[in-house]
Amino acid sequence: MKSRVVFLLLSLYFIVLVPVFAESPDREDSLPIYLTDEELQRLDEIGIRHRSTSAPVGEIRNSAEWEPSVGVIIRWPLGIPISLIAEMSEDLIVTTIVGTQQQQSNAQSSYTSGGVNMSNTEFIIAPTDSYWTRDYGPWFIFVDNEMAIVDQVYNRPRPNDDVIPQAIGTEWGLTVYGMDLIHTGGNHMSEGLGMSMSTRLVYDENDDDLTASEVDAMMLAYLGNDYTVLEYIESGGIHHIDCWAKFLNPTTILVKDVPPGHPSYDLLNARALFLSQQTSAWDQPYTVLRIFCPSGTAYTNSIILRDKVFVPLFNSSYDSVALQVYEDAMPGYEILGFLGSWLDDDAIHCRTMGVPDAGMLFIDHVPLTDDDVSAGDYPILTTIKACSGQPLLSDSLRVHYSVNGGSWQYVTMQSTKLQDEYIGYIPSQVGGSEISYYVEAADESGRVETHPYIGAPWAHKFIAPPQVPTLDEWGIFLTLALLTVAIIKKRKSAQS
Repeated sequence: MKSRVVFLLLSLYFIVLVPVFAESPDREDSLPIYLTDEELQRLDEIGIRHRSTSAPVGEIRNSAEWEPSVGVIIRWPLGIPISLIAEMSEDLIVTTIVGTQQQQSNAQSSYTSGGVNMSNTEFIIAPTDSYWTRDYGPWFIFVDNEMAIVDQVYNRPRPNDDVIPQAIGTEWGLTVYGMDLIHTGGNHMSEGLGMSMSTRLVYDENDDDLTASEVDAMMLAYLGNDYTVLEYIESGGIHHIDCWAKFLNPTTILVKDVPPGHPSYDLLNARALFLSQQTSAWDQPYTVLRIFCPSGTAYTNSIILRDKVFVPLFNSSYDSVALQVYEDAMPGYEILGFLGSWLDDDAIHCRTMGVPDAGMLFIDHVPLTDDDVSAGDYPILTTIKACSGQPLLSDSLRVHYSVNGGSWQYVTMQSTKLQDEYIGYIPSQVGGSEISYYVEAADESGRVETHPYIGAPWAHKFIAPPQVPTLDEWGIFLTLALLTVAIIKKRKSAQS
């Protein structure tokens, strides 16, 4: 994939972007990301319009950000530039929450003049208090392969924002599970395989009603996630995990880096070390990458949507460095940078909420490592679930592999005795060879997906072990050895 960066000169920023943000809620149509003095007096109103329900029943999975997506949720008046919306609308349905029909007309006019693909836009009329759709928006889960919404209690006394997941569920015909837990989307990151992380803000905001173990149990019941809660990094601020960390895939975490002398310098280094010592869902230690974020920059606050990564830029000399970190860390993705009214603890991720594909092909596979493989063919065991409900195409179930960077070949997977489970065997290779591989599947809905999501550019890798001789090879070796011994004896006998 080519890389493309949207850089705007400082003069262009003030000429073009300021008019775009003239109607933005950070002027007069939105409450700030932090609690106002007035709201601090109304904390007892948090969740007054929340509707609780029992937890879902069945196999529950909370999808990850990098999984197949079809859309993104934002709010009008805007907190993001039109240029970002235009880029998102190339591939995704941009759902804009508007308070009135007049706001919808205003948004449509601005979108049209700003180059947004209007065929990829839709609107939901519902009043809101702010544009932090990440924080108050829906959390998406799959229950027995059916997409649904988990609605947490938004941690602000903002009743309009708090009921947006209900409005979206009604509009899209999705079941909404109301979870009686005060939480916020920016303080929750999931790796899509049964584990998620937050800072201890979730414990502190619920400690009047719930113990830490009860919070953990609720996250498991509603999201299907084992829960890791981490101590604070900053001495103040909103304490959201997306202010300093981001999952890039199930085993890779991007962690903020700051200059020595910064109040969080030692804590961030200790946290990066701690995470690198934890075991991921793929039974591997996390790979922790660092991204330098001097004061005023929130480079971890990006969003992954399909094969694009949208990164906030700050007119800083470190913008290009940050983009290169993403380039190096995420091969095959298109890395796009955007200027905006971003803050040190708030940027693109906070103001957008991705929407997964309800009919996605979910491919679950624990990649082979050097320690997993032995002599002989290499088994690739995979679980494939077609959430579309359409049959898989048997001849599309493939393991693509390459040896030492050579051309790609493939083997077809076959079903096992277990439901949704398939296996394919990469042929045995010469010991020491580097094997790269990825899994591909398609179903009759027309969806084609790979594992890892980006396919060949970020393929799984392992080193082929030395090969053990077969019985036939041992027989040949023994025969040659016996002949050699006989020849040596004959020569010695002749010499004597």
